[in-house]
Amino acid sequence: MLSKAKIKFLSSLKQKKFRDEENLFIAEGSKLVLEIINNNWSVKYLIATKNWLDENRQKFKTSTFEILEADIDEIKKISNLSTVPEALIVCQKKQSNLIHTNFADKLTLMLDGIQDPGNFGTLVRIADWFAIENIVCSQNTVDIYNPKTVQATMGSICRVNIFYTDLLQFILTVKLPVFGAFMDGQNIYTTDLPTQGIILLGSEGSGISNELNSKINYRISIPSFNKNAGPESLNVAVAGAIILSEFKRKTL
Repeated sequence: MLSKAKIKFLSSLKQKKFRDEENLFIAEGSKLVLEIINNNWSVKYLIATKNWLDENRQKFKTSTFEILEADIDEIKKISNLSTVPEALIVCQKKQSNLIHTNFADKLTLMLDGIQDPGNFGTLVRIADWFAIENIVCSQNTVDIYNPKTVQATMGSICRVNIFYTDLLQFILTVKLPVFGAFMDGQNIYTTDLPTQGIILLGSEGSGISNELNSKINYRISIPSFNKNAGPESLNVAVAGAIILSEFKRKTL
């Protein structure tokens, strides 16, 4: 059984303020829990039902983190999901070093002010699919450790490095070509795309911020094939998937 104090502490990690203070976050669901354990992430607690622990104990029998047995009602008080999982895990945040990361000779995804946790998490998953190692985010992009973001990554958070920094300064420092996604840019299907550089996506509502516009070398767009009245724009995660796919296709 979990104490009331422990439940209160774990519930507090739903809020960024407390995640930052404790340097911890929660991941939920059997698949995500086991994937994080298998990727040797630093784990503080595993909280799960007796049935789940009995079925999966062999998968983490050599682990050193604390295992806390709980019933579904107790997990419900901690969980952020509408369907309460049988297992969740409390982890240390990953310490990624922006300064010592090599961005040359590869593609980097840059996100400017992405606000929706689901979109962000999906973009992390998409980046993982296309072997994008690094995502560089503006300071006002949603927290990667937001429970909804973590869930949407479907485990890709284990394999993609996420950095928060001043994007303008980053662009000036790395000196790589920047490809910005716009509604009125050059057709991505007819653009000569390189194997290295920065792919910049703007926020769902405002697009790419004005201060970054002047640093964009190539304005690209995904053309609409609907000649009648179609949607005004694409979801940012959908757009990201199409753009990354086209960049990677050119390398085949």
